[in-house]
Amino acid sequence: MILTIAITLVLKLYVSLATLCSESNFSWIYMATYDGIINYENILKEFSGVPRAECAANCGSHPACWSFYYNQGSSFCQIHSTIFLEPTGNVSDGTTYFRKPTECSVGPTIEHSVKLFDATKEPYSVGEVVTYDCNTGRIPDTENDVSCLISGNWSTMTCKRPSSCAEVKRCESGHGDGEYWLYPPTFNGQKARIYCHGMSSPSPSEYVTLVIPNSGHYPNLKRDNCGSTGTWPQHGGDTTFTKIKVNTDTMEILSGDHQFATSTKNLYPYGEGHDCYTNHGSTNNCGPLGTFIIDTTGTGMRIDQEVNWTGSGWMPWTIFSRSNDGLIINLNCGGFCGGCKPDRPLVLQPYPSQEPNIAMATSLTCT
Repeated sequence: MILTIAITLVLKLYVSLATLCSESNFSWIYMATYDGIINYENILKEFSGVPRAECAANCGSHPACWSFYYNQGSSFCQIHSTIFLEPTGNVSDGTTYFRKPTECSVGPTIEHSVKLFDATKEPYSVGEVVTYDCNTGRIPDTENDVSCLISGNWSTMTCKRPSSCAEVKRCESGHGDGEYWLYPPTFNGQKARIYCHGMSSPSPSEYVTLVIPNSGHYPNLKRDNCGSTGTWPQHGGDTTFTKIKVNTDTMEILSGDHQFATSTKNLYPYGEGHDCYTNHGSTNNCGPLGTFIIDTTGTGMRIDQEVNWTGSGWMPWTIFSRSNDGLIINLNCGGFCGGCKPDRPLVLQPYPSQEPNIAMATSLTCT
């Protein structure tokens, strides 16, 4: 009698669970698609010889399961931690995928923006889009809306200050070449005066205007082993930079750019010293003659203080000094031929105590 009652209770529990975990209770959505390669990392469990309802129930009761695969012909079931989206499967033979339906809560709060939708409406179905208006002086990083994803989360959006000349064009059309206040990501909210060049082109470039032109002296003299003096007719030339090109994502100086550089003969890179004067060694001390002066006074920026200069070329010699505030760096370098180069990228960092006057560049409103 007791055994009969126990069997009856187990059967009732089984029926209740089967009803609770049925396909219809979980409202599975058919999809003939998936978003990745099936591999052992996203397969949670596999079952053979089970009905589709049981396959659905196994996924529904597993907290990590988002979709299941079921083959009607073989009664084979896989439950997955991945939601699949790329085309696959064949509806006719039952080789199909199903996923749990998902919804998103009310649209998220986006910093520095105003919601242009009913913030009291919820939930949102997959694919629905809500729109925002960025505050004055800011632009959306991509589009000015976010969408409800199949995972139940919203896509991301940021209202940012312009950090490049291309974003100046996005912010306010019609702006030409000139100085603008931009906000490089590495400056952590500190503004920088950046000159935008080629604003009529699809890809304008960013430059830092040097208040004091930076120059390098590259003599054409030679004195092998500090002996008699001669010349190198093909060498030499004093190069002067009035603006230096930068990558505003990193604020690295692109030292090989000469858009705003002039030379008396040959153009040389920014921030390097060279000559072909003599081959330096323990007994040769008649050089070097190559020089370069970096001076970022008045720009509100300075070269990364960790940068040092090392010798390059044949028998080089390197002498450099940095002012206490780091704004001025004097290079005296050479070889036969040789010189010195920075040991890492020349990256500009903010120096707020010398930030230019606000009126010296255009502040953007992005309206």
